[in-house]
Amino acid sequence: MPNDLSQSPHYKWWVLAVVQCSILLVGLDSTIVNLALPTITRHFHSSVHLSQWVVSAYFITTALALPAAGRLADMLGRKTVFVGGFAVFTIGSVLCGLAPSVEALIAMRVLQAIGGAALLANSNVITLAVFPFEQHGMAMGVNGTVFALGYALGYTLGGYFIHALGWRSIFLVNLPIGILAILLGLFVLVEARITPGKKSGQVFDYTGAIFSVLAIGGLMVSLEGWVTEGQLGGINLMLLMIGVASMALFIAAELRNPSPMLDVRLFRLPLFSIGTSTRLLYNGIVASCAFVIPFYTQLALGYTPLQSGMIMLPYSMALAVCGPLAGRLSDRFGSRLMTTGSFVSGCLALLWLSTLKAAGPGSTADDTLFKVIAGMFFLGGTSGFFVSPNNSITLDSVPPSATGSASGCLWCVGFLGSALGTAFSAAMLHHGLSDAGGKAALQEKLHGALDPVVAASLLHAQTQVFYILLIFSAAGGILCFMRGSGPHKKKTT
Repeated sequence: MPNDLSQSPHYKWWVLAVVQCSILLVGLDSTIVNLALPTITRHFHSSVHLSQWVVSAYFITTALALPAAGRLADMLGRKTVFVGGFAVFTIGSVLCGLAPSVEALIAMRVLQAIGGAALLANSNVITLAVFPFEQHGMAMGVNGTVFALGYALGYTLGGYFIHALGWRSIFLVNLPIGILAILLGLFVLVEARITPGKKSGQVFDYTGAIFSVLAIGGLMVSLEGWVTEGQLGGINLMLLMIGVASMALFIAAELRNPSPMLDVRLFRLPLFSIGTSTRLLYNGIVASCAFVIPFYTQLALGYTPLQSGMIMLPYSMALAVCGPLAGRLSDRFGSRLMTTGSFVSGCLALLWLSTLKAAGPGSTADDTLFKVIAGMFFLGGTSGFFVSPNNSITLDSVPPSATGSASGCLWCVGFLGSALGTAFSAAMLHHGLSDAGGKAALQEKLHGALDPVVAASLLHAQTQVFYILLIFSAAGGILCFMRGSGPHKKKTT
């Protein structure tokens, strides 16, 4: 039956449906756990510092596992790794929902992240393998739309589940989706159709895997420690040095390995190197905004965390609307115009957000709320016009047999960008609040009124963040314009 289905002209849509299950779950888990973190902290009587690792461990492990997951997919087959990743993700989700302590929850989030990495590394490349070249932009647009839907559902359904069924339900809800996806994957996916040039006889690059774990782990854990402690010294400095040294050793080892986990020579391709660089900038900008805005709405405007989460919804809505449109436009006009324009529009969005102030004598709460919502909607629209065209032009620039490792690298760079963006914004706000004696206010942000001096310091630091991000967005636009239009795509008739 699967072979008969694979010969159907509608086969690509069946495959796309299976892939969307993975993207929906990843998008959902991008926001739903953040929303539940205060509840989890109270439930386990944990410190905020320890509970934040429920989120941090997931992102760090995902970044660590992505290069290996992409390489294994190229070697063993994408169906094998993709369906196996769904199984690991689903089991990890159930164990998260049953965790007896916050330490056990963090450990199970690591397991869940390993499965998530296998899904992320394969979602885009499986989609590109079954769609014709001239429809790659459209297919990437669908992926972006479903991710945005999951991202939005994390804020809405997440709040409902936490309130009605408890925090454990946000993990257990993945069980029926995961089981359905595994069954569909086993039935629909045909290895020969989605894994061109499988290299099952090659040996896994253990040296590269070890150095990549040390490099990414050292860099990301040191950044997390820097943000938490407010300074880069001691163990954090040592981890940073280990990360940098391991990255150099990783590159040297991969250049000498005839069968590397990640072919670093791909970075010699201008389209690939610029695509990953701009993805780093894009994720850093979005993560910075996603970190700053909740602090602004809760500390400066006095909203609850749930209300603050709802304010982020316009970003997801705009991303969902613009993603498919950008995909189709990039198929017709090329990715250069879409990606360059998105960074230019991002400059305007960041300039708008830099004007945010606390509601005071010169403005009303409604006026301020409109500014936040309009700014996040505009930023979401610019994101929609970047993600799918950039994914398409970047992955189309590498040989088909290397798209698995290339996709894993693209996702990994995205997570690194998110970590850097979060660390940058956290450091800026921490410095600003400390100068104003606002450290205690930060710990009590959910209760009482905010001191005007602390609010002014927060707004000043926030404005500086947006100005610096504006410079990064301009740099991204220049890079996108420099890379040209990419491979030629024939118009569909």
